[in-house]
Amino acid sequence: PHTIERENTKISIPDKAFENLFDLFEHYSWHLDDTPGGQADEINPDVLGYIFEKYINQKTFGAYYTRPEITEYLCERTIHRLVLDAVKNSRIGRSYESLAELLIHLDAPLCHLLVDEVLPSLSLLDPACGSGAFLVAAMRTLINIYSAVIGKIKFLKDADLIKWLKKIEAEHPSISYYIKKRVITDNLYGVDIMEEATEIARLRLFLALVSSARTVDDLEPLPNIDFNILPGNSLIGLIHVDPDRFAKPSNGKLVTKSFLNEHIADEYRTVLKDKNESLRLYREHSFKRSDDAAGSQGERLLMLRDAIQKVRKDSYQKLSWILKGDFDELGIKFEEVVWDDSNQQKGTQLFSRDRITSQIVVHPSFSKRAVYYACKGYSDQLQSGQGYRRRCTIHEKRQS
Repeated sequence: PHTIERENTKISIPDKAFENLFDLFEHYSWHLDDTPGGQADEINPDVLGYIFEKYINQKTFGAYYTRPEITEYLCERTIHRLVLDAVKNSRIGRSYESLAELLIHLDAPLCHLLVDEVLPSLSLLDPACGSGAFLVAAMRTLINIYSAVIGKIKFLKDADLIKWLKKIEAEHPSISYYIKKRVITDNLYGVDIMEEATEIARLRLFLALVSSARTVDDLEPLPNIDFNILPGNSLIGLIHVDPDRFAKPSNGKLVTKSFLNEHIADEYRTVLKDKNESLRLYREHSFKRSDDAAGSQGERLLMLRDAIQKVRKDSYQKLSWILKGDFDELGIKFEEVVWDDSNQQKGTQLFSRDRITSQIVVHPSFSKRAVYYACKGYSDQLQSGQGYRRRCTIHEKRQS
């Protein structure tokens, strides 16, 4: 269930509202892929991003629609160079001037390297993903590379590569669907300060995946990318987490030690290792075929997701205390402001160290002397019957 459904169990929308919505949708021609058909009434996933970025306050959030030609060019330039560098620095140590040259010289050792090591290990992060335009373009770029490699494998007389390809074809009705799903799961990551944007980004990737299925039989479970694309601020946070500081009590108070279960030691490396393993299992769940009932599989998936969420929530409490300590050391003033949605103005400044629950993001481009922090999300309480959105203002003090 969606967060809105979990938090509002009594919500009820009459059927008439959906009927009116469907009547409106029927006036348009719908396409699952972004390929333009030349019709004036056509709607494709690319329109989702365009509408969203026109709907929000572009001046405030700095969100603008990026044309596909731009995203594709930038992604190709970036990903092609990553692949070329990975091949050059690999065990086979080959150097190519361009990806086209690499693809021309594809042979068994190079295909092995690409499908076993280089392509699966690429992690592409859009730190301000918006509605997912760059992520979709990155997916297309990787799919093109995979397609060229797989096409070459069919003509190579390499037993291991043929076995790898036949195994995929035997276990999945559509190799195109499988490869695209694998790219979305293994390679693509995004962060955006607006939660609505991250949901649209996930939807665009899902639609792009479904568009590769030619028949109903080609469809498989959608990938579990809840933790691939997350709301947050990628420009703020800790550069490095000191495991010793993480393991110590915060402000002299013990922090709950029930991250995965009460028997796990409260240490950063242990928590991080267990969380990453849970994430791996969660993502791989959609690739597994089981004879169990769908209900039992769904229950296991929900339990795994809830465990990961609990790890993140409990860890943020400690990470926030560590960052607040850095603030005190660097002389950075912290200020919490409430926002009254009904009156569209700032409310009383409230600073409560116990209420710091923001997501901490490690960003490599920031130095120790300039640490940033911001609050995200909504207050856990409703004050005076009004909803207050939490914001933070940071006063930076640079040290020489």
